[in-house]
Formats: sequence, structure tokens, C-alpha cells
Amino acid sequence: MQTKQWSLQDEKNKFSAVVEADQSTSFIDYLLSMPADDNEFVPLDIQLRDFDNVP
Repeated sequence: MQTKQWSLQDEKNKFSAVVEADQSTSFIDYLLSMPADDNEFVPLDIQLRDFDNVP
């Protein structure tokens, strides 16, 4: 059975393309693209855990 192998340069190019695509959309653009409505946000009434006393 023959296995497909890629060169290190091919892998670097693929990784660079992924990083470039990730940087093309800023986090602010991502947040602004989220749907919004006029509903009020009501936080949940929850008890937070105390992380200072975790064994």
C-alpha cells in the first residue's frame, strides 16, 4: 500500500494559509457579525466556586 507524504515546506505553506485566514477576520468583526436583538440580558443567579481552596 502506498502512503502519501508531504514535504515540510508543503506543511508550512498549509499552516501559513490557516493562520492568514484566521487573521483576516478580527475578533471585533466577528462580534459585530453576531445577530443582535433588543432583549434584556438577565444573568443567572448562581454560586461561583472558590478556586483558592481547591485541593
